Amino acid sequence: MDVGLVIGLIVIAYLFFYVKIMCFFTWKNTVGTPMDFNQGGCGCWSSASGYFNKNKKDEALCCPTKDWQNDWAQAYCVHLPDNTPCTRSYQCTSGYCENEGSAAALCQPKKKSGSIVHWNDGWHCASGTSAWWNKQNPPNNEGQCCPTVKKFDAFAQGWCSELVLESPCTFSEQCASGVCSERDSPNGVCVEGKSKSGSLVHWNDGSYCESGTSAWWNKQNPPNNEGQCCPTYKKFNAFSQGWCSELVLESPCTFNEQCASGVCSARDSPDGICVNTDFGKGCSEHNQCKSEWCHAGKCK
Repeated sequence: MDVGLVIGLIVIAYLFFYVKIMCFFTWKNTVGTPMDFNQGGCGCWSSASGYFNKNKKDEALCCPTKDWQNDWAQAYCVHLPDNTPCTRSYQCTSGYCENEGSAAALCQPKKKSGSIVHWNDGWHCASGTSAWWNKQNPPNNEGQCCPTVKKFDAFAQGWCSELVLESPCTFSEQCASGVCSERDSPNGVCVEGKSKSGSLVHWNDGSYCESGTSAWWNKQNPPNNEGQCCPTYKKFNAFSQGWCSELVLESPCTFNEQCASGVCSARDSPDGICVNTDFGKGCSEHNQCKSEWCHAGKCK
């Protein structure tokens, strides 16, 4: 064997073991201790050094583990716990670096359902999805973390679904219960079950009603531009719109045909209301009226 080669191998082996031995006796520093990139393997308990938050402290530190990631020819520590300075979300055990890229950035747990985030930044959320809840309520121009990964698209934007009761909503499809009360308004909220008779809904959206039908009661009274759930499946059409029928006494009405009694007092006015068939009939005693109320000589 060539003598020069043998000597070379001996020198390499000597240097290798010398470095190992010297490293063994070198003081090991804890996580977060400033340490040159090239010294982390020997000077840190984790055997690695790199950046935490480079914008805050432009020097390498001992990493929490031996793992690190090369980013633009620089080493960044990973597996950082919550409340640790960070530069990128991949560094954090949680997968979320809040205020990423700034000197104030810290590893934080991913955000819970309902937390305010950009409507298309679901990677900040524990569910992995963000979208709108009720856009007309705060957070206004921001979205929120969805409760699950599911959402649906409408008007070229995403809307969270499977929302629990009392969650702000815009569409009934968003609610786990299938009903968003006062939907498409700032007051939209997920409620339990189908809406009862008289509840405010779009005049042609009966699928949200217990009866399966919605239409107008008295359009000149509130809900104005909204309809209401009908008491039964029946309704009739007039003036190219639907009108609930079989309304009980004292229900707002516009036409006689709407009332179960067949009489809408002050019909076609804001004061229209379903009354008994003998409403307005002459009387002298209360028991002469179906309502048992005789006033000024007439049944009321």
